[in-house]
Formats: sequence, C-alpha cells, structure tokens
Amino acid sequence: TYISAWTFEECSYPRPKQQFINMFKKQLNQKYNICLQHGVIIHNIAPYLSKEKYKQNLIISSSRDEKKIIQHTLGYSDDEVAVTGLARFDNLHNISVKKQILIMPTWRRHLFRINKTNFLKSDYYKAYRDLIANKDFLEMIERHNIPVKFYIHSQMQKFMSHFVTDHPNIEFLVKSTATVSELLKESALLITDYSSVSSDFLYMNKPVIMYQFDPHNNHHTAVEEIKYSDLGRIVSTENEVVSAVQEVIKNDFVLSEPYVQNSNRIFTYKDQHNSERIYQVIKEKTS
Repeated sequence: TYISAWTFEECSYPRPKQQFINMFKKQLNQKYNICLQHGVIIHNIAPYLSKEKYKQNLIISSSRDEKKIIQHTLGYSDDEVAVTGLARFDNLHNISVKKQILIMPTWRRHLFRINKTNFLKSDYYKAYRDLIANKDFLEMIERHNIPVKFYIHSQMQKFMSHFVTDHPNIEFLVKSTATVSELLKESALLITDYSSVSSDFLYMNKPVIMYQFDPHNNHHTAVEEIKYSDLGRIVSTENEVVSAVQEVIKNDFVLSEPYVQNSNRIFTYKDQHNSERIYQVIKEKTS
C-alpha cells in the first residue's frame, strides 16, 4: 500500500516532483493507493484529486455528505470512498478552550506569485489589515480582554510582516512560531474566509465567521452538499465582521443551535476511533 494525506505526486519533497515520479512511478503503479486527506473537502477540487489524474484506489472521508462531493466532483465510485472520519479528528477531543479569537484566512491563487508592491494594493491585504486596525474591533477585544491570534495561510506568510502591528491583544504567528492544530483547538472563535479549517471548528461545536469580501476571487468552486453557510456565518464587510464577533462574545462563544444541528448532520462520527476505522477499512480492502 501507499498511504498519504495527499497523493504521491504532491508528496515529493525534497525532490522535484518529476524527478520523484521518474524514480518511483513504476513501483507506485503496483501499490494500492490510499488518500487519508488532510482536511474536509468543502470545495470542488477536481484539478487536484480527480480519479482520472491521480487514480487513487481509496479515499477516506468524514461524512456521507463529503463522500457525495468526492463522487460527484472527483469521479470516484461508491466503493472507492470510505466514510470513517478523518484521522486528524481523533485529536479534537478533550480540548481546553480559551476565550480567544483566531483569524486564519486562506491563500489566493492570483496572489501566490505576486510582488510586494502589488500585494499591498490587493483587496486581500487591505481587508485583513483594516480589520485588525478597526477601532471598534480593537476597543471590543480590549474591553473584554480577548486575545487574538493572526495566522495567514503558509503560502501567504512571506507577506506577514506587512500585517504586524503593535497591539497587546494581537499576536502574529507563522509556521515556525505556532502549531495550527493547537490554535484550532484552543481558540473559541474562528474568523476565516473559505478555508476548510472551518469544518474542524464546526466539528468541535465552536462558532465560525466566514469573511467573504471577495467571492469572485476565490479560486475554489462551491459545492451543494456542504455549503459555506452550513459551517459558519457569512459576512462580506468589515463592519459585519465586527458585529458578528460582538454577537458571539455576547453569547459567551456558544455555538448557536442551527450550527450544532449542522455539525451533527455533516459529521457521521464524533469520537476518537477514526484512525481505528481507517485501519480496519484499509485492512479489508487490501487483504
């Protein structure tokens, strides 16, 4: 078997991808290929994980809804997708949550190779730079003494220095100074945009605000089975973000009932036996 959180072609580090493929493709073709996934699929990611291109023998999924997404958008058959829950979910239990806000926007394809001058002109930069400088937002976190952790996607962290401000309640973090899984577990509220980490938060029954100020620049295509609105409250302006945060604080960071119901619907299992189920299904498929 070849078991990966992504696929063979995307796991070639430290070798260049083509060199890695040339070295091991023959052996790989003789293996049973299993994709564990590294996050819930909430988008149409056909270019990245399609059956036609990546030819996985088995994909692990978190729920019946996600299985439908994998079948409809990636082209896998019913018996090629197993609903076991993701291995990473085993670590999302018995957590200690602080009244802390995590701001974690994802990356943008059109900004990936951009230079500093053009990045500083982008809506992405202006939206998040303005949010963390918003007077009402700062007054609110000061009044309630709420720490804020700011962590942009690793693909965008080369621009992190341009976001940094000197405020006692806001900490700016990068890969070398933080562990994403720990940030997700310890924070009480997530502000993101299109990131699938929103599903981890919903799994833990914690509130999510989706700040979608640029829906036309999102490089992911939405799907029907799991909508952004199922995962969290969608807002499109800075003032709406501040109002939504204010409401969450007022409700003592408790997830509202409709989202609790969504969480129970979207995730088939909520226990610490995901890895065990994955092991059993791989054993059955390969025996």
